[in-house]
Amino acid sequence: MGFNNMIPVKKYQLIEFDIMEEPDEKYRALLLNQLAYCNKNRELILKRALATYKKAVEGNNPFYRKVCCDFKKLENSCGKYKVKKYRS
Repeated sequence: MGFNNMIPVKKYQLIEFDIMEEPDEKYRALLLNQLAYCNKNRELILKRALATYKKAVEGNNPFYRKVCCDFKKLENSCGKYKVKKYRS
């Protein structure tokens, strides 16, 4: 899993998506399988994400600092993000 490429988003920036409305049956099946995996492994995913974040931010591990996004910089930028309103 690519935890090194995590990016922060605010809850209001998320877009709802109904998988069952996906017209491509193969893609819909893939999305449902991925969702089932994430739901089943939620705690493990969160644990690994947090571990990656800590290793990159605390700076004790040069490998993680090198391969991970600059999480603190991204968090700071996320806080400054202005929402553009789009017409539907």
